[in-house]
Amino acid sequence: MHFDCKVPAVTTNQHTFNITLQDGDQALVSVRTGMQASGRTIGAFAGPLPGPTRPNPENFWSSERYHEFAYNTVNIWYTVGIELDFETMQATVSLRPRDDANAEPSVVPFEGTRISSFVLTDERESENNINTTDNGIDNLFFFSKPLSGNTITEVLPIRSFG
Repeated sequence: MHFDCKVPAVTTNQHTFNITLQDGDQALVSVRTGMQASGRTIGAFAGPLPGPTRPNPENFWSSERYHEFAYNTVNIWYTVGIELDFETMQATVSLRPRDDANAEPSVVPFEGTRISSFVLTDERESENNINTTDNGIDNLFFFSKPLSGNTITEVLPIRSFG
């Protein structure tokens, strides 16, 4: 999957903006931006997103499943690449400024069997308004390749006769 996105300026410590690939209601991989105690961050998450469970903004990021990118400038366009390998259950996620050809990808594990939706969400702690308006998606492409011949895609139940 390949797309360009304009990353919005998330303005409070208890607020995030997410672009998520889902399998049903299960998050496979997400690109997330927001504020940590150490400053602004943009990165990739594998699996369910941790939400604002308490007033501490670090609850948005408290996971070994978060992989921070080297870039964190907002209100510019980035090129995002997400390659999901359903045989190895690994996702390779890259993010770079649209006009810069260099990128260091992050490899994150995920669980799922298909992509059923592409979702943009804002999350916030109670009493913190969301004012994320300047964002966008452009040049969205999906590419696929066939699974190898020995990939198990379905297991039929065993029935006994007698």
